[in-house]
Amino acid sequence: MQYNKFHDAEIDGKLDTIYRNMGYVVIKVNGEEYHFIPVSLGRRNNFDEVAKIGDRISKVAGSNNFNLVHEEDEAFLYTGKKYW
Repeated sequence: MQYNKFHDAEIDGKLDTIYRNMGYVVIKVNGEEYHFIPVSLGRRNNFDEVAKIGDRISKVAGSNNFNLVHEEDEAFLYTGKKYW
């Protein structure tokens, strides 16, 4: 299941791919693809409206929370939810 792959992964790298598919987001970082529903934990910024190719994502294994560093100077905190 794709969501479990996201939850279990340690992610630290730059976004290679990002797109929305049927209500969830698909990203590719360091050649690995992840599927989840991003929810902002701070400001109400939609992940797929803020995130751009080349932005940095970091997440520890076993957690749903992750950081997005946009254009190397603005940080956003999100959590990833299961999409069904």
